[in-house]
Amino acid sequence: MWDAVVPALTEQHTVIRYDLRGFGESAPPTGPFSESDDLRRLLDHLGHDRARLVGAS
Repeated sequence: MWDAVVPALTEQHTVIRYDLRGFGESAPPTGPFSESDDLRRLLDHLGHDRARLVGAS
């Protein structure tokens, strides 16, 4: 659903798209985990210390 929106967002922002564990093409979790910890680790790995989050449920 984001494919049509991302090009407009990338005109003024760095856009990072990722699958949560068990969604999209990501493997399901195999044990306890925290979605917020996963996001923090991803942002740290990519060198981002601030982010604006957009999502849908």
